[in-house]
Amino acid sequence: MNQLHRLTAIFCCVKGMHYTHSQKKYLTRLYILSVLMAVFQAYAQAELNMIRTWFSICLIIYILDMKEKNPERYKWTLCAYIIYQVFACIINAILVFQSSAYSETFFIYLFPALMGSIFALDGGLVYVTVGLVIYLFQDDKVKLSVSYSLGVAAYTFLMAYPVIPAVLFRIRQFFPFGDIISDVFTYLLEAIIGIEPMQMSSDLLHESYQWMMIFALPFVLLYNEKKGHNLKWFFYIFYPVHIILFWFISHKVFGLA
Repeated sequence: MNQLHRLTAIFCCVKGMHYTHSQKKYLTRLYILSVLMAVFQAYAQAELNMIRTWFSICLIIYILDMKEKNPERYKWTLCAYIIYQVFACIINAILVFQSSAYSETFFIYLFPALMGSIFALDGGLVYVTVGLVIYLFQDDKVKLSVSYSLGVAAYTFLMAYPVIPAVLFRIRQFFPFGDIISDVFTYLLEAIIGIEPMQMSSDLLHESYQWMMIFALPFVLLYNEKKGHNLKWFFYIFYPVHIILFWFISHKVFGLA
């Protein structure tokens, strides 16, 4: 069910970027809200902040939309964005490794949000890719269905079968400095891509349940391109409030760590 909520929210976010009167204002709202949510994350050490993921998806869409309007600006902006993200991720990783127990949460949660970095996104680049697939094929339901289904199948296969752990093990065995190389790849997978090798399992019901993402597809295909009730600000408020409320209940009421 969590996967269904996340993927449906990504679809709504992409459509919001498509139909908004001002993409810049839309991005600004997402950025501010992602930073505010990151402040709570740093305080509560909570991992959930899908707003940062939505912001990253929409920012890339904003850049891609330049291609038809201004091809030259599009090329330079895309190159600058990629270079910026590479340096931002490197800086974030260095700061996390050098941080103390007191500053670690700041560099994991708040600092990447302030930088607009893809570092440690909720769902990683996997979910960003899903958003871009929805954006690229939003006018062709057949291509959207096929590409999305193949993506879910590939993601499920990677998470359910020990392919990546086996490759990392081979690197440790046969390559010079294999331990270091393997650790670097593991860190990149976890902090950037959104795949955790240590969380892979053949249990498709309780652990590797990424296949459940497919259940979001029917809801996406049923969308009729018509505007629903005007509840824009409700959804901006609902996400952070319900995360904070659940955290408060679990930690302050039931005393769960």
